[in-house]
Amino acid sequence: MPVVLELERVLRAFYRFDAKQVTTVVEHLLGLANVNVEEADRVSQALALLGQGMDFADALHLAGSAHCNALYTFDDRRFARRAQRFELSPKVKVPMIPFAEEST
Repeated sequence: MPVVLELERVLRAFYRFDAKQVTTVVEHLLGLANVNVEEADRVSQALALLGQGMDFADALHLAGSAHCNALYTFDDRRFARRAQRFELSPKVKVPMIPFAEEST
């Protein structure tokens, strides 16, 4: 899994590939007989979410959490809101953390 994440990051950051180009490359690799990709179904699900505008790493985490009731994240602005907008399962939630009072 780390190799696929790193591949996506390099394609996006260094080679300036867009989501469609990244998907094409990774799907090609998934189809090669002599290449074994760990949890290929999970990667395919993440690629579909990437095409819908979700971050690839977030999509991989979400795809790997299908057996859970919820996935908690601190990324309220991007991940949680996008997942809510797409009505994905499991629900992506942001935990409520009480702020400690400052002592004077």
